[in-house]
Amino acid sequence: MNFVRFLIFLGLIAMNSVVIAQNNVKQKVKSPRTAGILSAVLPGAGQFYNGKYWKIPIVYAGIGAGAYLTYYNWRWYSVYRNAFLNRLNGEPDPFPQLSNEQLKQYILYYRTNMEWSLAFTIIVYGLNILDAVVDAHLSGFDVSDRLAIYLGPGNVSLRWHL
Repeated sequence: MNFVRFLIFLGLIAMNSVVIAQNNVKQKVKSPRTAGILSAVLPGAGQFYNGKYWKIPIVYAGIGAGAYLTYYNWRWYSVYRNAFLNRLNGEPDPFPQLSNEQLKQYILYYRTNMEWSLAFTIIVYGLNILDAVVDAHLSGFDVSDRLAIYLGPGNVSLRWHL
């Protein structure tokens, strides 16, 4: 029972204390608008503006992978679609061993993959802009090693009747 009262006592002291987490330290604040516009015009430019150089290769790897997969799937989609259209027009096609249903399945497969790859590329591009804007918003937040919490008693005194 005394332990419970002790915990309640510590909780009340903590609630009546003044907490200071950050001093008014002047930080070089970046403009979120500028970072977003830079990243929208040239992917990775917002990260460069914010000084987060290590994120630039990640942005280009994501956009490059998505663009390559989109192109790859578009190329095979076009090959199978043209073969199917040639077959319907009575012209020779490069896949005589495949039936019409198999050609349709390949067309659907590569079209779906192309759409997903394009969506992935657009999402990475959007995340690039979002990351630059959020990073610029947080540029003024002090995360140095000199942060401290100072607890002091509040104006309310506590009395215990034991």
